[in-house]
Amino acid sequence: MPRAKTMAIIGIVIIILSSILIYLTYSEAYSMKLEQKYMYTGVYGDIPIKLFPYKNQLYVLASTQSNDVAVYKLSSDGHLFWRITQSQGRLIPLDIYYLYGHILTVTTTKDRHTVMIDSFSPVNGALLNNITISYPPIYWVFSDDLVSRYIVIGGARYSAGFKLQNFISLADILSNKNEWTKIWGGKEVDSILMLGHNDLGIVYLSLNGKDVYIGIIGYNGKIYWNHTLGKIRIVSLRVIGNDAYILAYNPAPLIYHVDLRTRSILTTYLDYLTTKYTGLNITSFDINSNGTIVIGGYYGETPSKGVIFLSDLTQLEKGHVLTEITITSSGSVTITAVKLVGNTVYVSGTASGTLFVASYGYVRINEWYMVILPILSLISGIILVLLGWLRTRKTSNE
Repeated sequence: MPRAKTMAIIGIVIIILSSILIYLTYSEAYSMKLEQKYMYTGVYGDIPIKLFPYKNQLYVLASTQSNDVAVYKLSSDGHLFWRITQSQGRLIPLDIYYLYGHILTVTTTKDRHTVMIDSFSPVNGALLNNITISYPPIYWVFSDDLVSRYIVIGGARYSAGFKLQNFISLADILSNKNEWTKIWGGKEVDSILMLGHNDLGIVYLSLNGKDVYIGIIGYNGKIYWNHTLGKIRIVSLRVIGNDAYILAYNPAPLIYHVDLRTRSILTTYLDYLTTKYTGLNITSFDINSNGTIVIGGYYGETPSKGVIFLSDLTQLEKGHVLTEITITSSGSVTITAVKLVGNTVYVSGTASGTLFVASYGYVRINEWYMVILPILSLISGIILVLLGWLRTRKTSNE
């Protein structure tokens, strides 16, 4: 039997080594890893605006050099099926959806008085239907959202005695019938910035003077709730179930987590990202129901580099980014959109003036049993120290 002092020393060494191993293993056990699947390079001058993954295929809505709209269909391995352009005039792309087996694009004319909803065949991109929603010249459209067969349109309207007021309208895509239009606001510059929806109603972000508000308007046009977020710059809105996530600058980047039932608001500050990446401009984000979050942006000037951060919301709240990847090119790189679907991250942007779309698979390593062996080693070290101490005490008493 080893002497008591030797047992204690061995135990202390085991405790130190096990503690280090537990820390390293724990850090690895709660990490994510990104691996590029493909990167597709598109047409020079096209700028991707929105991504819509659907059943191992990816649809991309882009703005063309001639200020019209292009739609791409890519396979899960980055193969281009088709690219079509919408050239009914100068168009601004708003969003892209999949509805009743058709690809749906929502655009607005350059003056923002007219909304065009085009339906395409996913097989070959053939135009199947076109709906035009025209507003008087005192209306300006800035945002939209699809709720089943209904399109929600938001923006601003000029009213006598006021500057601009918020407006939201709900229209049936199948019948091209406007169900209702709601107009409200004070004597300030009011405008609907972004829209989302859930079971409670239509979630909106609006500008009132210099303050941004979040609110809920029912599918009947009745406003149920609104709350000021203050003087912030909005980047993106994502609604998941009864939770709304808002990426904004105030003035550093942060994410608001709004519980739409309790109305409680939590904030996650991202200023440590801008500290690490000088000149970082965060442009987009996405989050799923599991709390996995992806953030896209670019930093630097000559040339800029694209960067993607992947994390867990709980880890992000602690200031931890679990993994990140940088996209470089001979020229400037910008990130325009990111999307999370299953265990895949889709990214779009421009590199040296050319559109690109990339796909990354990610692996989440969160197996708790990875730390059991180091913990058992730690326990054995503690037992050795205790046995050594007891033997030393017993010897001294004799």
